[in-house]
Amino acid sequence: MRKGETKVNRSIIDNISHTGSWRNRAAALLVSGALVGTMAGSMGAAAAPERAWAADGSVTITQVANPDATYDAYRLFTADIDDQNMASNVAWDASVDTGKQTALVTQLGQDYIDWLKANKGVDDAGVDAAKMIAQNALEYISAQIVASVGTGVHDPKWPSGESFANGFAKWVHDNIQPAGTATQGAEFTGPEGYYLFLTTATTLDPDDTTDMATLPIWFPLGGAATTVDEKAAAPSIDKEVQEDSNNAWGDYADYEIGQEIPYRITVTIPDNYGGFTSFKALVTDNLSAGLSVSADDVQVFVGDADTGTEVTDKFNINVTGQTLTVGNDNTLDGTTGVSEITPGCTLTITYTATLTGADIVYGGDGNPNTATFEFSNDPHATTTGTTTEVGANVYTFAVNVDKMDKVTNQVLAGAEFVIKNAEGKFLKDGAWTAGTQDDAQKFVTDDQGTITGIKGLDAGTYTLIETKAPDSYELPANPEITLVVTPAYDGDGNLTGLTGTVTGAFATSDTGKTDADTGTVGVDVTNDKNVTLALTGAAGVGLGGAAVVAVGLGWYLVRTRRNRAEQQDA
Repeated sequence: MRKGETKVNRSIIDNISHTGSWRNRAAALLVSGALVGTMAGSMGAAAAPERAWAADGSVTITQVANPDATYDAYRLFTADIDDQNMASNVAWDASVDTGKQTALVTQLGQDYIDWLKANKGVDDAGVDAAKMIAQNALEYISAQIVASVGTGVHDPKWPSGESFANGFAKWVHDNIQPAGTATQGAEFTGPEGYYLFLTTATTLDPDDTTDMATLPIWFPLGGAATTVDEKAAAPSIDKEVQEDSNNAWGDYADYEIGQEIPYRITVTIPDNYGGFTSFKALVTDNLSAGLSVSADDVQVFVGDADTGTEVTDKFNINVTGQTLTVGNDNTLDGTTGVSEITPGCTLTITYTATLTGADIVYGGDGNPNTATFEFSNDPHATTTGTTTEVGANVYTFAVNVDKMDKVTNQVLAGAEFVIKNAEGKFLKDGAWTAGTQDDAQKFVTDDQGTITGIKGLDAGTYTLIETKAPDSYELPANPEITLVVTPAYDGDGNLTGLTGTVTGAFATSDTGKTDADTGTVGVDVTNDKNVTLALTGAAGVGLGGAAVVAVGLGWYLVRTRRNRAEQQDA
């Protein structure tokens, strides 16, 4: 070290690997600038020292959450940085002109003045000059960055929202022009000195993305080539529906009309949440037209629904038409926020919806939902990003009936049916209800002998019961048909096939005619006709013969009486 030269120690806020003899040295601390060698009365060096190290340094920022991100590089100070964490020849960067120097010192405030008096032996008379010395400002800033995470609440590589490291970075962002731009994965080279890297706002895509701005990267550039991880983490959203046959949660399920369907939305809060002073969290769930939901059925938890903490009352919950919103404009607000939320935790939203109405889709593409999570994506701005989840699809099915004469295949109108599910409930007015078949909704074949769409069947077993035969026809001895509906899905939850197994004496086939696109199973059934026979032919001859016998018998009785009378007269 040359006479009059001061060196400032430095360390690093990120996980850094250096080229050279100390490549594998652990360096996971925030940048600190503790003065380790000061000549008495130097206060900025009496003579200009010679440069001891290379004029340029380099760093590569490794992307974590933003594949297309660039980073604005703010350089507040130039310095000679060696490979032993030492800075010397500290000077204001050209981007920090006299006016910006004054504004910066003003931003540091009275705490900076008190620090100068306590650590530099500066009296009131010397404060105005001492506070403008670049080396003093750098040393104070570095010391405060270390102190800002002294609570141990946050890992040092993630400065908290209320920390000096974060607050001062916002001031720099708002007041100093960047000295350059770094691209993730590419080496950034610039004059040695003390830098701040922040995500370029224009590289945060607000539409359907998980882009998240980095927390401040305070970095002493120089000495050796380094790499540093972006301090950001992507949020996520997942939506699932519970299958009623096994209670498992997944991307799809099948249900009966009128059933309550459990849904679950899980949102992951980003790991750098603690670096925000304001954070918007808004989940929007767009339900398909065949589903209805009530705001009263919605619950919100930090953690999962079984073991987490319920925070429903801390969110604004609204239902408008088919849109459900669950949000809080600032979860970090001391009064209306959600103190239970921590970096990297999950939010779980649960509710039940009902499959109902004329807009239900049968088979085909089903009844899907689209859920989005809108979140604050930059700790130093009010911008938001949005990530989208399409899924939690619900399918339901229908049965068609074709009725015909057992012998002639003539279509038969007027046949009446009811349908019962495996629980013994009957379909009535768009819902499955308890009761007798007399109370159930009657489905009647039309002039084409068809019932089109007994709607709202789940996968499973149903009983189709004929309750009234067409005129001149008789009910079968056993008027019940058993129908088993079995859908098939691919790995993405898309309906790929549908089968129907039919059992019953008056069914024409043991396999229903199915159409996965319309979600229908067709059943063909027959009836026997009661044929009326005319009373003619042999039946008439029999009557005539009986009449002749009766006449003959009468004549015989008359003749017998006459013979007896004649014998008595003789």
